[in-house]
Amino acid sequence: MPQHIINGRMFEQRAQIRHCGTVNPMEDSVIESSLQYCYMPTLVFLTEADGSQKDGGYLLIPRASQSVKVLSEVPMFIIFLFQIHRHHLQSEMMEFIPLIVQYVNLLIPHEQRSSNSFSNALADDFYNSQVRALTFLGIIARQSMYNMADVMNSHSSSLVQGMLQLMENIPADNLGMRRELIITVKSFFSCEMRTKFIPILPRLFNESLLMGSGFTVNDQMRTSVYSMLADLVHHLRCHLSYVMLCCSVYVFSKSIHDQSLPSYVQSMCCKLIMNLIESFIANEKNHPDQPCRDLLFCILENYVRKFKVIAEFHVPLLLERNPVILAAGRVKVDDKPSSETNEKSNDGSKGDPDGGKASDKDMESIESFVKQETSHIPGATASEGPGNRTTIDVHQMLPASILCKGQTPNQILSQYWVQPSPPMSVTDAKSMVRVLVQACKHIVHGLKDTHMTTISCSPLRELQIMENLLKYGLRCLDVFMITSLPNQQVNSTVPRINGARSKDEKESLDLFASIFTLLNPSVFTELFSKYIDFFIERIAYNYTLQAICNAFLVNPSTSAKFGNILVRYLMKKLPEIAGQSYICLSESYREELISTCLFS
Repeated sequence: MPQHIINGRMFEQRAQIRHCGTVNPMEDSVIESSLQYCYMPTLVFLTEADGSQKDGGYLLIPRASQSVKVLSEVPMFIIFLFQIHRHHLQSEMMEFIPLIVQYVNLLIPHEQRSSNSFSNALADDFYNSQVRALTFLGIIARQSMYNMADVMNSHSSSLVQGMLQLMENIPADNLGMRRELIITVKSFFSCEMRTKFIPILPRLFNESLLMGSGFTVNDQMRTSVYSMLADLVHHLRCHLSYVMLCCSVYVFSKSIHDQSLPSYVQSMCCKLIMNLIESFIANEKNHPDQPCRDLLFCILENYVRKFKVIAEFHVPLLLERNPVILAAGRVKVDDKPSSETNEKSNDGSKGDPDGGKASDKDMESIESFVKQETSHIPGATASEGPGNRTTIDVHQMLPASILCKGQTPNQILSQYWVQPSPPMSVTDAKSMVRVLVQACKHIVHGLKDTHMTTISCSPLRELQIMENLLKYGLRCLDVFMITSLPNQQVNSTVPRINGARSKDEKESLDLFASIFTLLNPSVFTELFSKYIDFFIERIAYNYTLQAICNAFLVNPSTSAKFGNILVRYLMKKLPEIAGQSYICLSESYREELISTCLFS
């Protein structure tokens, strides 16, 4: 095949060939000469002896040795044959694999690609045959029954280069071919050859390489591509250098805030970054000139930003959208029969008076969140639109270079101001909060093994990050208030301090409390002395947060300091309560909570 591509100008094909002039009486010789350069079905027209054109022509089918469609089926046939005669074809298979690797690395010459007679259909068939050949190599590498590990490792560099060439050259709008290629590449990531991809890992993080520039491919394959890359980085984390680790953190930190990705993919990215923390700490121990304290605080700040988005946007909408009954600081979902739910889902006019659209309260919450998030962007202006709706002048926010007609999916999408995505489901929100709390605890626990450098965050900045973590983390824990409890377990008159909690909620509360017990005692004292009012208010709203307070009181490193802060707060509030003739329920409930914490 290489000689046909280079010498035979294989891809400069025409669908029809017309022979002019006097033709040899033996038409077979004409057909034979045409078959020498036939690589796709071609219609050949011949002439009569008097020079006139014949009415019909001959449809030439290329020889099997020159057909890329036939060649695409050969590798799978070899696998089937090898499974039957495994012990007799071992040496032949070892000779066949280098030929397949060579075929995967073939490229269409530039002069043929730029020719006016370039055949796109033949090029697509050629790329498809290369992907099939790569699939054959993936099966050989993944299954140990073939015993070809040594042969595959000896040609690993050429194989990786061939994969990159296919990713770059496959047509951008061919979804089926791109999907098969990504599935095949994933099979190499799951075998021992995954370490061969470490040098090209930054290139794999480029979406335009793996998915191309096709809009449909990007829309359909982004989720599977990020899952595949996360799995690869997870298995290679012990072999990655400091630069590779930083590159991985940068890519997956962006994915945490990518609303086009499902919630479970965002949670997966959070878990992956959490697993990379140990690699950073181990790398700093082996290479003191590569500190990671500043990077850990950057990761922590990224998690805090995600906490902020959930606390400001998702949790309020979830509490409003769910039909709830507030009972002693616990929100109970009003369970309804499944038949009624299905009826409402089938008939949007009955179940939702707005026909499935967001309610006015939801839109107001969305607009207030958009105002807050865009207030710091230069050039972003807000104005009152029809119906007292807030409109954002997006054209002032976007660079002038992308206001023209877009060429890539990112440029196309950036020209449209779409309505913010709906909030997560309750299950996804709980899972996300639990993962974020666990990741933050892992970071704070790892900070004790790092050291300060000239590029580290200042102590004031570190304290600000922890303050934001406390504020937004406590508000995010309110999502666990949405629960489904039997009616007999809810008593609105008696506040149950140790209310029923799910396993995820209990673990999240314990992990959140352990974050602050790991802090320096002076930082802990300064933090809660400043936010004790806010902390007590959150406990009064969601009494299950008292578990955090109890954890501080039973921990030896924080018990005395936190108890002192609570007593000072209580003594400060006593004159206010004594001077009132009527004690409101919320104030008395707060004092009861504090007393319970102190004397339990």
